[in-house]
Amino acid sequence: MLFRSVRLDDEDKPMERVKTHHPAVAMAGMLCRDSDFWGYVALYCEEIIQSEAECTEWFKFHFDIGSRTELKTNKEACEEFIKFKEGYEEWKKS
Repeated sequence: MLFRSVRLDDEDKPMERVKTHHPAVAMAGMLCRDSDFWGYVALYCEEIIQSEAECTEWFKFHFDIGSRTELKTNKEACEEFIKFKEGYEEWKKS
C-alpha cells in the first residue's frame, strides 16, 4: 500500500504543486553541457574545461556559489552570471 501526503486548500481540496523555475538556473545547466561555452571559459578565464562536471565546478568557484540553484537566491551571483552569459552570446555571434 502506498500513501502520499497532500496539502489541502481552504476547501479541503488538494492544492496544485507549484514548481519554482528560475531561468538563470536552467541556463547555467545548459551552458555547463555546452562545449562552445567551455571554449569561451578557456579563452576569457584561462581555464581548460573538458566535461560538464569540470564546468560545473568552475562555475561554482567562479561565481562563488555552492550550487547552480543558488542563482535563485544570490542576486549578486545571478547578475554576474547574466553578464558573463551575455558576453558568451556576443562572442558566439562573432
